[in-house]
Amino acid sequence: MSIMRLRKIFNRPVRMRIGKRSISLGSPLVVIFWGIVVIFVIGAYTTFSGSPQQQRAGPQEREVSKLVCQVGGFKIPRRQFEQRLALMVKNQPTKIDIPELAYIKTSLLDGMIQRHLMLEAARAEGVKVSGQEITGEQDQLVDSAISRRFPDQKDLRNFLQQQQISYEQYRQKVREDYYGDEDVIREDLLVRRLEDLVKGRVTVTDEQVKENYTEVKPQHILISPDSFLNPPAEKEPTDAEAEAQPPLSLTKEQAEAKAQQKAEQLLQQIKEGADFAQLAKENSECPSAEKGGDLGWVRRGQMVKEFEQAAFALEVGQISNIVKTDYGFHIIKVTDRRSNLPDDFEENKDNYKQQVLTRRQEQAWGEYQDSLEKEANIQIFDPELKANKLLEKGNKNEAMSLLAEAAENDPFNMSARYQLAQLCRQAGENAAAVKYLQQIAEDSEGASSAQVHLELGELLNEQGMTEEALAEFTSASDWAAAPQYGNYFIHTRLKTIFQDMEKPDLVKQEDEWMAEFRKQQNIGPTGPGTVTLPGD
Repeated sequence: MSIMRLRKIFNRPVRMRIGKRSISLGSPLVVIFWGIVVIFVIGAYTTFSGSPQQQRAGPQEREVSKLVCQVGGFKIPRRQFEQRLALMVKNQPTKIDIPELAYIKTSLLDGMIQRHLMLEAARAEGVKVSGQEITGEQDQLVDSAISRRFPDQKDLRNFLQQQQISYEQYRQKVREDYYGDEDVIREDLLVRRLEDLVKGRVTVTDEQVKENYTEVKPQHILISPDSFLNPPAEKEPTDAEAEAQPPLSLTKEQAEAKAQQKAEQLLQQIKEGADFAQLAKENSECPSAEKGGDLGWVRRGQMVKEFEQAAFALEVGQISNIVKTDYGFHIIKVTDRRSNLPDDFEENKDNYKQQVLTRRQEQAWGEYQDSLEKEANIQIFDPELKANKLLEKGNKNEAMSLLAEAAENDPFNMSARYQLAQLCRQAGENAAAVKYLQQIAEDSEGASSAQVHLELGELLNEQGMTEEALAEFTSASDWAAAPQYGNYFIHTRLKTIFQDMEKPDLVKQEDEWMAEFRKQQNIGPTGPGTVTLPGD
């Protein structure tokens, strides 16, 4: 990934298309938070019989911890977590497939943790909400809900007449059914007040606004620990060579130490007069390597925080010390610097100042949330959820061990098995990957996963088990019958596979499905207002 794309993912706004319009839902953390709020609201009025795993398992079949996670003194019991998960899955517009479930679980846990931390922070900051503010918020929510349902007043009057109730009676019913939980409303307001407080501390001067339009032209060399975790082989080893010299398995910490050591060696070579661009071409693991590490002109806000701070602190021609980011270890050289103020800056300085202020406020709020999590004592007891966090940091070996534990202790945990299959496949352990995918395909829930059947078929096909693979590909096609975009890509892949297998009848079947899908979605292969999809 280019350093120009290294941004804080959870500070990016999520957008959703509705017809021809695009609306912003806020950052992923905000979306997750409000999703949790909805779950709490609905949960207040819903009686759960347990998660799908609980409903399917006998009393001794699942050897799982009673607590999923603990944040300081705040505990997240498994039953509560799985109830929330069951409701979250149930309320999705389309059925959640097994490959998506691990992300849903992790998002739910992150949301519950972040929600607790923000509420604790609000109390520590002395943020308070009055009963009058809660009532006012309920009124606004009710009025907004009614307006969305009845944008035309005439429709509202007709509805009230049909129901034989007054407007005030209807408002009261909406309040009781959806916005009656004052604790939830209070917590919503506390978090919003906290956000306002944090953002309100941010100020910008005219000089800082001008600095925002300062640009630098950096070169860099990136050494990633991942290259030491999975070093590329120069050639495919023979069976005898592989047996005599098995591949090294490094921990994340060992790989980081090796990456840092290599970066320090390169820095020393540069100090001794080596050509920076040539070393970047030969060693950097960023796409910019082919340009000698040249990133072109960049301004503040376009790079990860650590890289940005180091780059803008350098004078032209100066070289940084080793800079560590989530992507590895960098050596940075600034080759030029300029001020790129807009032509109308003086005329519209207030507008530009507001833009900079807003951006810095969002950045401050994101950093504040990050700091809450870094400072919190978070203990994750569920092995799958703990493995997901390790995978985010690139620690595959320990994650695999935890996922295997999760799968062994819970025969109904298909998402852990799916992740194990992916990791085994990446490691070249195809037999193990087949085993886990077969377990999912034979499960009552996993059997309906077109993606699982597709991947299982690919592995079987690679092993020369053509008939077995063909059966899985056929199942994948059958289970991907619903007219959904995700299924379109599965049929596209199946078409290519059937072409390679020289199965013209099956190729024709896939073509017919895709043609019908494009017709239903009013999608053309080209032209304005259309979407070009694979296979077109």
